Amino acid sequence: MSTGSHTSSPAPAGLDWVAFSKRYSPGCPRHDLKGLAAYAAYVRKQADLDADLDDEARRQAQVWEGKGGAYA
Repeated sequence: MSTGSHTSSPAPAGLDWVAFSKRYSPGCPRHDLKGLAAYAAYVRKQADLDADLDDEARRQAQVWEGKGGAYA
């Protein structure tokens, strides 16, 4: 059985489980626990990045509104 070739390159945003496992665990069984744990960490990181972007967008909107900008 092949163990796949795990890589440490950064994962692009938006990968689903199938794309993630093909890219980072090719040849590994579908229920590879290390692969599943890595995917779970990837999903959590993406959620954290999305939250950071939301926080930054809120901050920029507050700065803009503080300078006299307003939403119509």
